[in-house]
Amino acid sequence: MHPLAGARRPQDDGGVLDRGEALDAGPSSVADLLHPSRMTPAMRWLTESSALDVHLNGFAYNLVAGSFEFPALLAVHDETFWQRFGGDVEANWEASGLLRYSSADADGLAALLHDPQWTDEGLVACALGLKRLVQLNPERVRLPAFQIGVS
Repeated sequence: MHPLAGARRPQDDGGVLDRGEALDAGPSSVADLLHPSRMTPAMRWLTESSALDVHLNGFAYNLVAGSFEFPALLAVHDETFWQRFGGDVEANWEASGLLRYSSADADGLAALLHDPQWTDEGLVACALGLKRLVQLNPERVRLPAFQIGVS
């Protein structure tokens, strides 16, 4: 759905006005935050190439929060992207920083999966993403042994 689809028209039919709120980020002066012209060079490269893999790994209904969970994996396997744009990748406004883990480091991934700071849904999303990543690229991923389930 286009970001302006629900905007109201003024009585004189002079144009469409958007309130300009982007999720929880607050007001914005930009009419169309998702317009393709606003893409970074890295995002433009990803959308114009076949390097970006997007996989929906699950679905859950969170009965406590009353929300839906859609864990997804976004993977860029093309080394060209990382050579050209790796220095441009930053955490978004929801995160305080980035942690880097190699998919070839089974011990590092085991430590990541055992980190007590995970939320339940975050841990499941990470585990499902890793399981899917090893299916897509088994020669580059070394997973520790783990199972997803109730204990």
